[in-house]
Amino acid sequence: MSEREKRIGMEQRSLPIGGCLLGIIGLGLVIAGAVYGYMRLDYNLANFTVRALVTGNATHTQFDAAQNQDITVYCPTVQYTAYPGNAFTWESPECTPEPIYAFGDYIEIVYPLASPGDAQLTSSLPKRPGIEFAVGLGLLGICVGAAGIALVVVSMVVARKKTNASASQG
Repeated sequence: MSEREKRIGMEQRSLPIGGCLLGIIGLGLVIAGAVYGYMRLDYNLANFTVRALVTGNATHTQFDAAQNQDITVYCPTVQYTAYPGNAFTWESPECTPEPIYAFGDYIEIVYPLASPGDAQLTSSLPKRPGIEFAVGLGLLGICVGAAGIALVVVSMVVARKKTNASASQG
């Protein structure tokens, strides 16, 4: 067997292995997309986002170590109606040295459906990719898996042609 034939044989054997690896990676991406999508959907179903009316800014005194003195901080106070229609007044624990919201502004807050009084400013939540990311991850997995299947099929066709060619020569 010549060196060229050995190299071609090695390449033909590596195609199905590479295809199987791509298929496994693709399946992993699809599963990761499904799990992430389920977690985001579960979070979205357990929490509710509403627009809240700023009714004022509560003032508090805090010690500022950098300035070595007490400073006044402003915490937005909002009113919102939670599902199924209960009204709440909530003071944000996130205070700033200057008021950032004016009376009458609307801001978005999120609260757990099980405990509507435990709100958070949506601007304070960490930014996470949404459902679109999960769908994209799943589609990428499908594409990678399809490429893996194509490699396996191509290697089988090439092997069959080689077998048929050697059988017709013999």
